Order: sequence, then C-alpha cells, then structure tokens
Amino acid sequence: MTTHITGAAGAIALALTTFTAFSSTTAQAADLDTAAPIDWAGSFMVRGRILGVITSNDEKLTPSLNTSVSDSIIPEVDFSYFVTDNIAFETIVGVTYHTLKLKGGADIGRTWFVPATLTAQYHFHLGPHFKPYIGAGPHMSLIVSDKAKGPFSSFKLKNPRFGVALQAGLDYMIDDHWSFNLDVKKVFVSLKANVNNGAVRGKAKINPWIIGTGIGYKF
Repeated sequence: MTTHITGAAGAIALALTTFTAFSSTTAQAADLDTAAPIDWAGSFMVRGRILGVITSNDEKLTPSLNTSVSDSIIPEVDFSYFVTDNIAFETIVGVTYHTLKLKGGADIGRTWFVPATLTAQYHFHLGPHFKPYIGAGPHMSLIVSDKAKGPFSSFKLKNPRFGVALQAGLDYMIDDHWSFNLDVKKVFVSLKANVNNGAVRGKAKINPWIIGTGIGYKF
C-alpha cells in the first residue's frame, strides 16, 4: 500500500510541477481578450497526455493468495467534442500494461488492455485562461493480451469488463488554441482471472486512479 501511495503522490507532484512551470512561462505572454464571448460550441479539442495508472490492489482469489497488481505509466491521446459552450464528450485512446503477482514472490500473469472510457463533461469558463471541468461516463477494459508468468501454466482474464469513470480536470488556455491540461479519473472496474486452468480463480478490483498531464489543441 505504501508503494501505491508513494506512486500516487509522485504522479500528482509531477503534474503540479509541470503546471507551475507552464503557468510561469505563459504569464509573460499576451493575455486573451477578456471581453471576447465564449464560443466553444462545435469545437474539437485533442490532447496528448502522460498518465499514471495507480491500482487499488483489492484482489480476491480462491484459494486465497496474497497478491498485488502493478501500476503503470503510459502515453495517451484523447478527443473532446463540445456540443455546447459548456457540455462536451471525451474519449481516450491508450493501452496500459499490468502484472498480477504474489506479494514478495513470483509473477502470476501479465496483461495489456485498452481502458476505453467515454465521459460526458461540464466545462466552467472562469475567465480567459482557467477552464475546469467535471465528468462521468461508462468504462470498458478490453483485454488485448494475457499471458501466464513464472510457475503458472495459464492465465486468462474475462473479456471485456465494464465499469464507471468519474473525472475532474482543468484546461489552462495558453492562447486561443493551445492549452495545458491536468486530469484525474477514478475508474471503478474489476478483472476476473482464471489461473492454471481454473485451479485458482477470482476477482481483482483494480479501481485505478488515472492521473494525467499534457498539452491540448482546440480547433
């Protein structure tokens, strides 16, 4: 648990440090026109982010095994479309990699999966620069690869798995198009594992925090 708390703190610290650097750099740039009307309806926004995927480690396997699921750092691209000035829909594109292992021992299996998420968002326009938002929507973990490791002969995950995602974030507009983004999602999802042809099976409630930071472009 200490490792996961440390990982979360590190990811948050990295995001905040990056945001502070961007804020300092852009403070010297010309301000956006504060009198300009908000005109985001019909706009698209594309962002590239680095994500920290931090799992909760709540596994229930039978027979009982003391296990953990690894964290992951991945690149990600997301797309948002603004239906109105305030309401948008966002989907993400990325692949994350995790290992299920015995705590202090051998790996059980490794998996790659797509954390497909679609969120409906409400964006607040707090002046020309600060654009915080909140969101929620369905999540699907689509397994693209699962492989047994160590002394285990087989490792299979039920595919796909569905859950729910909650989201909060901030776009800091550098100019009319470019922005810095900080985004946090909490995903509630579990993976069902079948190990050694059913000799060991159970559920891993990974329920990850997904903390990301990156750059966006609005057009």
